Amino acid sequence: MKRLLFISAYSAPFIEGDKAFLRKEYQVELSTGNRFSKTVWNYLLIFIITGWQVLHNDIVYCWFADFRARAGVFWARIFRRKSIVVIGGYEVKDIVYDEGRKAGHFQYILSQANLLLTVSDHYQKCLQESFPEYAGKLKMVYNGIEITDQNKAVIKKEKLVITVCSGKTVSRFEGKGIDIFLAAAERLPDFQFAIIGAEGELKKAILAKQTSNNIQIVPPVQQAELSQWYRKAKVYCQFSRHESFGLALVEAMSWQCVPVVNNIASLQERTGGSGFVVEDGNLQQAGKFIEHAMNESEETGRKIAERAISLYDIRNREIAVLTILRDAWNNE
Repeated sequence: MKRLLFISAYSAPFIEGDKAFLRKEYQVELSTGNRFSKTVWNYLLIFIITGWQVLHNDIVYCWFADFRARAGVFWARIFRRKSIVVIGGYEVKDIVYDEGRKAGHFQYILSQANLLLTVSDHYQKCLQESFPEYAGKLKMVYNGIEITDQNKAVIKKEKLVITVCSGKTVSRFEGKGIDIFLAAAERLPDFQFAIIGAEGELKKAILAKQTSNNIQIVPPVQQAELSQWYRKAKVYCQFSRHESFGLALVEAMSWQCVPVVNNIASLQERTGGSGFVVEDGNLQQAGKFIEHAMNESEETGRKIAERAISLYDIRNREIAVLTILRDAWNNE
């Protein structure tokens, strides 16, 4: 069994999903983390430890094109190991949409990694257009979610509108479109609204702007409890101004929530014509579309779930990623 070094700066459900299915075909070693502050010594330590781990593995698999991935790719080239990097949306946004940021970790990883995985048709296209010289390395595989029989059952919904916005930083308030969500709640006092996952300074910012009493702020919850929120909610909103994929949106759709989203490419890609798309900043339209979504039939919810399940079942990603790795390197 080949040895695979899994590198990621942090954990998330979609990252844990990749770890789980990779362990079916590889002996997976996790990159060594540390709790030191962001200093030169810290980065040097990460660089050295990564080199030692790469030496003792056959394949390096990195989530996000950041410093850790650059270290992994560098040592993979030195020790003649294979490297694959999963590119998240924030790296693409910084490079493609922000002028003068085409150097650094991302550029190095694009040029030196053996394979590059993207999770979005939109960002795949952006990279192909901005870096045509690396198009041959790019493979697009959607992120995946766990599907159960409960997703396919008849679900009775409540007059509840939710959004998931995890994090602590104030920048996520506008980045995730919480200002639009709050304004919609104020316009629709007969509906209950919930923001799930906000804490710290982000929660304080929400409380400072909240003007209606039909909004509940829910602290971060485990996946099982989050699924219960999806089960209850009739409408799921995602008003992000930038979004790499929109995994929470996909999860909500799989639980038959009717989506109301901002008009950015990645969210429209996820909904695929189902639900409602709001012009950014149009508060009146956001409220109106939430009302329309609340009045949609149970059959509409089931059709939305069927689409999400067919495209984003974690088993689809498992098959695709393992096949890419198998075809690329298992015969060497």
